[in-house]
Amino acid sequence: MVQGEVVVHGEGVMHVQGGTLHFTPSGLMVTESWSHWNEVAFEAASDSTIQVLSKLLTTLNECQLGNIHWQHQGEVDSPSLFKLTSNEWSHGRCSVILGQARFTNNRFDHAFVLADRINPPSLFVGNQFESTWHETTPSLTIQNTPEAIWLEDNEWQGGNGLYVDNSELVASCNAWEDCQSAVELKGNSTLCMTASCGGGSNRWLNNEVHVVFDEAPLPTVDFGQNLFGPALSAVFSGETSYPYPTWVIQGSSWHVGLLENPWFSPILSN
Repeated sequence: MVQGEVVVHGEGVMHVQGGTLHFTPSGLMVTESWSHWNEVAFEAASDSTIQVLSKLLTTLNECQLGNIHWQHQGEVDSPSLFKLTSNEWSHGRCSVILGQARFTNNRFDHAFVLADRINPPSLFVGNQFESTWHETTPSLTIQNTPEAIWLEDNEWQGGNGLYVDNSELVASCNAWEDCQSAVELKGNSTLCMTASCGGGSNRWLNNEVHVVFDEAPLPTVDFGQNLFGPALSAVFSGETSYPYPTWVIQGSSWHVGLLENPWFSPILSN
């Protein structure tokens, strides 16, 4: 049980195998050394406060997390790695700030991920993000990250899927289904979904809106073999800062109901 503040520090590496860590409302664990967690259960009554603050290289493998708010805080000149592999995260929050994020084959059930100013090489591969339809917090937020982040074979279902703010992404083989807004792009965010950058073959199905623009450029989709399926309100919506008079969408697949007017409504451009 973690009650009050516990600080783990030293020049060695901490390895934890199995067991359960329960956090009381006042519980906070700060890790200032390398740490590896394998098959550990983390439990708390609420994610309203941070339970774990890690600062150096941290890995979690096949762990169970419930109502946990974990923040990994790197530094500008030392972007430490936060690596998650095959974990189950039910309710809670995960933030990676000024670090490297490598998330592979994790399941986030009503658990929200924030990646802020993360550094390459960072990636999200094979993760599942699940939320309720009316949830307003995006399942995955990537912000202020100007170097390309790799997204591959992730699935979003319900709520608001992916929110991108002033960041660069390459997306391949991802799926968004039954979301309010599947993808929202803001500011100078770029999204490449074509073979020229290694992306493509993404699919959108039965979302309220597939892609929302907030003064962001249109994504690169030409010859990307992306599938734009049924949308409840609009395929694309919002206002774009795209600077060119034409947008190439050749090589994409559109649901038959969208062929007469794949936009449903026009996108404003400044």
